Amino acid sequence: MTIGDTTLQSAIFVTPETTVAEAFETIDRAGCDGLLIEGDAGKIGVVEYGELHRMVTRPDADKSVRVAEFALICPFETSLDTPVRDTLARMRRYGLEIVPVYQSGHVTGVATLTAITKALRDELRGHMRESGHMTGAQRVKVARRRSAK
Repeated sequence: MTIGDTTLQSAIFVTPETTVAEAFETIDRAGCDGLLIEGDAGKIGVVEYGELHRMVTRPDADKSVRVAEFALICPFETSLDTPVRDTLARMRRYGLEIVPVYQSGHVTGVATLTAITKALRDELRGHMRESGHMTGAQRVKVARRRSAK
């Protein structure tokens, strides 16, 4: 399975001058897991929903802080043909929940930890069904039926 087999989110870019409040409004309105920040010399920064949420909901929050002050320059990039497990391993190593996906030198979307884990879970469930194994939910249903008798 490759990144191209997962559901990609749209790549939403903001400028480094975007404030935390503006970025949170953008991410909340778009319903996405993170934003990409246009950086110098083609570098792309990332800022994730959870981080923005923590920054704007703190009682002492300074919502005028620019995202460039805390955005992480993405330490790697992935492509549509990169194996999902390779991307997941790198995301875990760097503590990222989103990474930009490139195709032909351009960002085509964003791979998210949520989408990758869902794709892997679906793949595992498919293998379990093919091999005749029951999922946890199926085992619970069978046990409930037996105990009801």
